[in-house]
Amino acid sequence: MTDIEQSHSNKIQTAAVLFTALGCLSISLYLRTFNLSFNSYWIDEMSSIHFAGHQYWGALFWDNSPPLYHLLLKFWMFFFGASEAATRSLSGLFSVATTVIWMRAGYRRGGIIGLMWCGLIHSVLGLSITHARETRMYALFELTSTVFFVYVLEICEGNRVRIRNFIFSLAALLLSHFLAIFPIGIGLTAILVIYRRKEHIRPYVIAMFSIFVLAFCCLPFISWSSLSWQEVKFDFENSSRWPWIVIGQTLAEQFGTIVVGLLALILLVRKSRPALIGTIAFVACFAIATAAGFAMSRAVFLQRYFIFVLPLVMLVILGAQQKTWHRKFDLTPIAITILLALILFAHGKRSLDVIQWENPPWDETAVIINASERPIVFTTRPLSLRSPYFDNLGIEVLKLKTLGEDAFLDILQATYSGHTVWILENSWGIYYYDKDLNHFISTHGCSKETRHLRRGWNDILVLLKISCPLFTPLKDD
Repeated sequence: MTDIEQSHSNKIQTAAVLFTALGCLSISLYLRTFNLSFNSYWIDEMSSIHFAGHQYWGALFWDNSPPLYHLLLKFWMFFFGASEAATRSLSGLFSVATTVIWMRAGYRRGGIIGLMWCGLIHSVLGLSITHARETRMYALFELTSTVFFVYVLEICEGNRVRIRNFIFSLAALLLSHFLAIFPIGIGLTAILVIYRRKEHIRPYVIAMFSIFVLAFCCLPFISWSSLSWQEVKFDFENSSRWPWIVIGQTLAEQFGTIVVGLLALILLVRKSRPALIGTIAFVACFAIATAAGFAMSRAVFLQRYFIFVLPLVMLVILGAQQKTWHRKFDLTPIAITILLALILFAHGKRSLDVIQWENPPWDETAVIINASERPIVFTTRPLSLRSPYFDNLGIEVLKLKTLGEDAFLDILQATYSGHTVWILENSWGIYYYDKDLNHFISTHGCSKETRHLRRGWNDILVLLKISCPLFTPLKDD
């Protein structure tokens, strides 16, 4: 081949790579940013808005997680505002960046074919899209976990990784979520077990071990009392004790789980190192989480807690990109291609459901409440739910006392002060004190009007309007 022909061939190949990359990025960007404002915030998102938007900088530490995400969100909101589309686009940016990282990893191992499979599959990964479309730290957690696991794979394959880059990835991962202790522990174990040239991994092991110990030292600073709902959920919901539902959500339900399992089995037989790390680590983290849940009597299986396992799934996909087939009449490449196509189909189908999911109508409740005279809201939910909907309308939100001698007395005080009293809860919140509230209302001759608000198949919001006798609401001039 002449130099001119070689140059022409290189240009065609480069154009094909760029076209494929842009195609994958376009799909990823669309699914993560399409119509972000059609859906109201859910309660945890409102907490993030509250912490990041508060004038007191110490509010960045009020959430039960490290402050990195809320610090970034604070600056993001300063420039772009606190609308649903504005704040959620930050998570979308993190998630699209994760797609780029996996495309790069796929290209290095399988050329344009590896880029295409890794890019397409991550772009439609249902769990990734779910958290890319919300104002929470989990898309950042996925991004930092992905960077870390890519470095771990590079080290296990005997490649050099700049120690400063590796330490930076560790720090970013630890500051993303307290559960970073899981991927850090997995990475440390993988390097120690798989990589045999111990003299080359000493700085990486020291860095990971130091961060791992630091993460353990941070555990006492977690507000375990605010996580008491995990104990209640463990007692009353048997399914929350076991990982099956979360594994299904991670791998696109039963069909996706079977397909990914078959792919992992084939690659393990072929002795693919990425697949070995990903599969063993995936199984181990769910086994450890199950044991920890029973040891603490806590429900730990929420899908958002396990977004860090998505890079482990992608390690299996990366294992399929390695060019290891040389024998004639080898059906393995055909089988792997079919399985990758089925994985793409399973997650693609789920991603369409994700972008149509609707959150509970907290915004609608604020509008309903605001239509009353001098409204005041009581709730047992976190008071951070007032941001931004209730704050924007100037509606006061207070904690409802449901225990002790002064339980519910604030309701009487508020009505005697000329307020229209509302109680706002979700179905879980109202469950714990509904009988006591009804007894209080009947004892004091009050009455209540109940409304249930719901969108789609999500949680029901319970809105109670409390009226007491011997009182005429005061109207503003």
